[in-house]
Amino acid sequence: MKPICFKKFISDLATKNWLIIGKGPSFNDIDKEDLSSFQTISLNHVIKLKKVMYSHFIDYDAFLDCQDSVLENAEFLVMPFYPHLNNEVSKKSIIEFAQENKILNKLLNEKRVLSYDLISSKIRTPELLLIDGLFFSGEVVIKLLAASGVTNILTAGIDGGQSYSHAFSDLNEKTLLNNNQTTFSIQNQEISRTIIHYNLNLQRFKDRHLKYRVFVGAEEGQELAFKVLKYSIQINTPCTVEVHNLGVLLQDNQLYRQFGDFARTPFSFQRFFIPELCHFQGLAVYVDSDMQVFSDIRELFSYNTDTGLSSVQATPGRDEQNSVFLVDSSKIRWDLQKILKAIQEDGTIYKQILKTLDETPIVRNIPYHWNSLEHYSNETRLIHYTDMPTQPWIYAGHKHENVWLNSLNDSIREGVVNSGEILKGIRAQYLRPSLAWDVLPDLKKRIPSILKRRHDKKFTAPYLHYLNKWQTK
Repeated sequence: MKPICFKKFISDLATKNWLIIGKGPSFNDIDKEDLSSFQTISLNHVIKLKKVMYSHFIDYDAFLDCQDSVLENAEFLVMPFYPHLNNEVSKKSIIEFAQENKILNKLLNEKRVLSYDLISSKIRTPELLLIDGLFFSGEVVIKLLAASGVTNILTAGIDGGQSYSHAFSDLNEKTLLNNNQTTFSIQNQEISRTIIHYNLNLQRFKDRHLKYRVFVGAEEGQELAFKVLKYSIQINTPCTVEVHNLGVLLQDNQLYRQFGDFARTPFSFQRFFIPELCHFQGLAVYVDSDMQVFSDIRELFSYNTDTGLSSVQATPGRDEQNSVFLVDSSKIRWDLQKILKAIQEDGTIYKQILKTLDETPIVRNIPYHWNSLEHYSNETRLIHYTDMPTQPWIYAGHKHENVWLNSLNDSIREGVVNSGEILKGIRAQYLRPSLAWDVLPDLKKRIPSILKRRHDKKFTAPYLHYLNKWQTK
């Protein structure tokens, strides 16, 4: 008897809501919760404590430790066709293991074993789905579900760090990080890549009613900077994050258009529209488009206060800014007509309105590492390329140019950005011509690096047009 292809078996269930349960600290979030509405899939020893529909194992030795519980608590066993044994891929298949294991043989005969190919094995089973899992079973199962067509996934017990839930403390000396990895966090970027690639809706169980929304102040010509920023947010956050370009959202908004003549940069007043765009519900983060993120964006949502408005502390030696802030849209309602009227009557108050966010009480409790102005170190959570003449997409020579280019090249490899967009931006004079040399391999082969900046001398950065327009008023 052969195992059943996992993807084929769940094809009619892919539109359901799925819950993956691991042994991490957030396992406790599902304690006493009714999980009957979910397609539940457990990882390893979770099956000893939870009844689920699917019990997943990569390691045959872990299955041996739990096989009686699998038989009693799971409807189906899910395992790669060539499981691991002693942290190495086995040369034996599930079928061969079943010949020496009564419980596995029983599950096979009852058609309760679902399988897939894991990339760690060099042997391929044509009728099974191939999954390229790298580190831990949580990452593997997320990829397995996504590749099988599942789009809505919740997780409990799939956490970074180095610990299990106290419910599994008996396993600390036996299985905790016994695959030679130093932290569970190493799987986070693989999870993020899967979310991006398959456009998953994936959240922690405790966050199932929340939305992580980020609104980006942006203008025409900043599409590439926006996309790299969006990628940097999403790749560093292992859950679904909505990242919105305010310039696109507001392009047909008549009230917003009236602000255009009073702003030094076209996107300056976009931030005041966020509560309305959120229908005055929930939390949202605002950032400028000339930024790059290096940490989990969910940290910013933890700085919520009773006032409804939390902003970033000033970078040492620089003035306070409101280019990164968290707003509770249920508490903050900026009067857009009032703000417009005020600047129409006195254009000089433009800076004061932005500095005070229209005299709204602001709690500056967000560490300045979340708005690190032109500075990058191990502590940097977000770098702000705030000095417009040297922003890396318009100037070749920024001191942290390679930091931004690395993210750009990663976004190209992930299919978030394509070379055609870059060439189009160069032709439109939004991007420096030498950027093509930085990201297009064929140009690197044909043109010496000493010549790559030659065409930049004729390039006029877009911000100069806005600055000239502002100065002539």
